Amino acid sequence: MKTVTLLHNPKAGGKEHTKGELVELIEKAGYKCLYFDVKKNGWDKIAPETEFLAIAGGDGTIRKVIIKLFENKTMYPVALIPLGTANNISKSLNITGSPEELINSWKKGKTINFDIGRITGPDKPGLLLEGFGVGVFPELIHVMEKAKTPGYQTPEEEMETAIKTFSEICKSIVPVSCTIEIDGKDYSGDYILAEIMNIRSIGTNFDLNPAGSPSDGIMEVILIPEFQRNELAAFIQHKSIFNFTTVKAKHVRITWKNAFAHIDDQLTEVKAQATTEITIDSGLQKFIVP
Repeated sequence: MKTVTLLHNPKAGGKEHTKGELVELIEKAGYKCLYFDVKKNGWDKIAPETEFLAIAGGDGTIRKVIIKLFENKTMYPVALIPLGTANNISKSLNITGSPEELINSWKKGKTINFDIGRITGPDKPGLLLEGFGVGVFPELIHVMEKAKTPGYQTPEEEMETAIKTFSEICKSIVPVSCTIEIDGKDYSGDYILAEIMNIRSIGTNFDLNPAGSPSDGIMEVILIPEFQRNELAAFIQHKSIFNFTTVKAKHVRITWKNAFAHIDDQLTEVKAQATTEITIDSGLQKFIVP
């Protein structure tokens, strides 16, 4: 019998996805299940008999686990039970379905590679799973955090608020002056959005990179200048057609100042000038997919 270590964010997914329910489903599928709450200390002490990990939570939980595994140098294949609002990582891997459906798919599932970016600056060196950017999206994170909105009743309510706020920011944001080098070529300019993406979407399913794959050893850089601000707002709010500039990349160097930036869902405020470099590292993590 294979041993699965379940790393669970009990605050994700509502009351229907409890510890007891998830453990029962995993054991019913024929596994021995070791349970850890990622909100409590000691969850990262993975038992040696573990054959793979199951992460039950959203994108933030996945990022938390993967980064800690790299820090501990204890990498395992990972199966996902997406319980978050957006679930951008799982959707980019085509992992969708109920917890029961996904757990039952593990035995016949395949293991695929997932690229991870190595990032330096503006803070200490780190890892990039989803994306890095300046402009509209980090400004959205800042506005939503500053508003301190009470808990949303449903994921749909949170997504509707984010879409409306994103659209409003698009129409008023001051472009960020960026010096950008992509694989040795200059793409410098003033942009309301400059996003370096490893997966298809960011935030609450802002699908800026629909053709992107996290398993191809390539990032996509999305560059949107000021004159396209209304098109971007319409694209996000109404899912209209929008042909924006996308550049394939293995290495990106970007310098900017006086603007927020984000690494995945983490916000950084830069008042002086800052430089970030990102290099994609192919297939560092392995995920089990249906």
